[in-house]
Amino acid sequence: MMTYDPTTIIGFLETVHPFDTLPQDDPARIAASSRCRDMIAGQILWTAGRPTDGLFAIMRGSVRVMDPSGALVSHPGPRNSLGERGLMRYGLTATFAHAKDAGTFPMLPEAELRCLIASSPAFDLFFNWPAVGISARLVFRPARSVIRTRDRRLP
Repeated sequence: MMTYDPTTIIGFLETVHPFDTLPQDDPARIAASSRCRDMIAGQILWTAGRPTDGLFAIMRGSVRVMDPSGALVSHPGPRNSLGERGLMRYGLTATFAHAKDAGTFPMLPEAELRCLIASSPAFDLFFNWPAVGISARLVFRPARSVIRTRDRRLP
């Protein structure tokens, strides 16, 4: 794990939604709590069924996310975030992810993500949109009524 100047992480976060919606002091706090991982091609971010460390962002490089059968689920690149579904499913991942290309991946700890979702409407909307599924609603909004989004197709 390499140490990055917080201003580098702050500058990056200010270009990534929903981080770009935060008050001016929040990116500095987030950068201080984040860890950057420099990874080589093929290096594993997480494996299915294991706890995930936090929310990853892609500063440089790309990732291949695959289901347990090896089918490609997604191939996110720079300025995308990933790992939120595992965090919202009680911290366990349902997929495998590895760096497709060498890259830099800041990781926001789970506690910080939960704090941002609770305090920022933009984070709440971004990470709790209906396609995330019923698990996110049970974890983050236990007092609200639950809509069964997994039983219907979304446009």
